[in-house]
Amino acid sequence: MAAQLFISLVTEGPTDDRFLKPVIQNLFHELAYECRKEIQVEEIRLLKTLPKRLGFVAQMFAASNEAAGNGTGILCIHADADSPDSSIVFDTKFRPLFEHLDAESIADAAPQIVPVIPVRMTEAWMLADSVAWERITDIPACNFSSGSLSGSPEKISDPKHELKQTLEAFQKSKGRRRKSLELDRLYQLIGQLTRLSYLRMLPSFQSFEESAREALKRTGYLR
Repeated sequence: MAAQLFISLVTEGPTDDRFLKPVIQNLFHELAYECRKEIQVEEIRLLKTLPKRLGFVAQMFAASNEAAGNGTGILCIHADADSPDSSIVFDTKFRPLFEHLDAESIADAAPQIVPVIPVRMTEAWMLADSVAWERITDIPACNFSSGSLSGSPEKISDPKHELKQTLEAFQKSKGRRRKSLELDRLYQLIGQLTRLSYLRMLPSFQSFEESAREALKRTGYLR
């Protein structure tokens, strides 16, 4: 009988939820095939956080306690880098969180925490796979005026602006009939269709996958 793996996710906002949830779900489904024993990856649970004014460590400490209470084995925590260097967010947010968990002597009982730190912001990951955009919009990626679907999205200074330009190009090309495709729906569709092989070209996604693998090793699923 397959072992159940429960994963919870905390993000910075609801639009991040819509993109990251299917991406993370797809990654863990793929990693499950590499595990030593059969595991069933359950649907990811989305957790709400305490007010931001309490600070990252307090927010995520509470999320970790909630996740432990509902049987979560792995807790993915999203925080945009807001810069070209994801190590800054890790050092200023995640390292203090891990230290706090250790200080409270509950690290062993807490779920395995996997940092999800897109360079600059989530929207950079959304621009990784041009074919996903073509499938949604029926427009070749090279036809988008912004040029955001070529090159390395992590090098774009404002991926959210580029994403909006791409959506505007789609809307203009399709006219009023297709203007109902709003950003919220777009995040979900792109998350479902973006191929992991393209995300794996991004250093920040590589770091996330490495952390996911380490979490599976610590839980005994991967060697």
